[in-house]
Formats: sequence, structure tokens, C-alpha cells
Amino acid sequence: MADYTSDTSHSLPNRGRPMRHSAPRTILRIVARSGLITGMLLIATVHSDADEYKSVCYDKDKYQIFARDRYANVGMDIFFRTKKNNIDTDNCNWDRRKGDVWISENKGKYSEDAKYVIGVRNDFVLMDSGTAADPERIFAVYDMKNRKQVLEKNVSEQVVIGDGSVTLWIPTGSSNANNCSNRKELEGEVRQSEHASGATFRQTRKHLFDLKTGTLRSTQETKCYIVW
Repeated sequence: MADYTSDTSHSLPNRGRPMRHSAPRTILRIVARSGLITGMLLIATVHSDADEYKSVCYDKDKYQIFARDRYANVGMDIFFRTKKNNIDTDNCNWDRRKGDVWISENKGKYSEDAKYVIGVRNDFVLMDSGTAADPERIFAVYDMKNRKQVLEKNVSEQVVIGDGSVTLWIPTGSSNANNCSNRKELEGEVRQSEHASGATFRQTRKHLFDLKTGTLRSTQETKCYIVW
């Protein structure tokens, strides 16, 4: 089934920054005539999370997954429910029910659990996580069938979600730039940067997360990325 969204797509997360919002507004309108204040109008508006932070719903055969950006905080509140007989008639409205399972919940306090849904495949909720900028990101996977997180790995670039697997590059910890297949490309990028003096190369290895079995497989393919 198709994904239903009530606002813009969240496939590209806001990279660990609280979403922009308008604070509760107080508008003071003063009407002056002939230099004298003759009237004053005070209009107060109450902020509504529901108005500014509408939820995204992924409506799948077996599940409904709900995600919503947090008000003045990083990450998303995320929960899912299992459909009865693969059918649910609530049209993906954000409402908590008995039996709903929370993947990430703020509970009214500042949270470092800054997860953002970037896709749902089969039994897996795929998430970008972290509060730092690229390339210091985390890729996390939640298994709805077994109700647990099954993967959390540092990645050196955005993951690529394919039909049967997710491609992710995991840093190896090596800083040996001599074995970088893309060394010339990176050196050119460094030369064009105003931060060239602080750049170093780190090695990263290609991995594949199987969207059917939920297993992670390492490949022999490596390259490097820049750390500024």
C-alpha cells in the first residue's frame, strides 16, 4: 500500500537540528490618532503542536508506522501498530492506542535519541540518527516483527535503500590514505576547500543490509572519505 503523509517527506532528515517553528505569538496593535494613543488591541495565539508538526504515516500490508518531528527538539517520535488481518480503517491518524509500540519517544524531555525515519521495508523501519553533521551519522534499523532494534552503525555517507538491500559505508578506523581508490578525487576536493589544512582521509568499507533476512554483510570494497 502507499505511504500517506500529511506534510512534506521525511526521507531527508533535518540533520540533528530542531525543526524551525514559530513560538507562541503575542501581537500588540496600538492605534494612535493625533499623537494620542486611543486604542490598544491585544491578540494572543496559542501554539498547537498538532498544527505545526503533523505526522507522517507509512501504511504497509502488516503495519502502520507513525513519525512526527518533535517540537523544539531533535529527532522524531516514532511508533507502530500491527494491523488486524492486514486491515486498519483509521486512515493513518496520529492517535495512541493500546498495543502501539514506541520505537523512539521523547517523553517531554530533551533527548539524544535523535532518530529520523528514512524508509520502511518489509518488517524494518530504517532510520538516520545523530545530532552531528555529515559524515558523523548513524544508521539504525528497527525490526517490527521481533520488536527490537537490530542494527546501529556509524556511516560515512548517506545510505542507499535498494529493492532488496541497503548499501551503507562503515568506517574501518584506518587513516591510511595510500589504499584509497578515490584518493585523487578527494585530493581535488580538498584543494578547492578553504579548510584544506585541516582535512584528513579515513577509510570506509561497503556493507549490505539484507531487507529480507535482517543480516549485515561486509564486502571487500573500500574507499576513503574526508574528515575536516
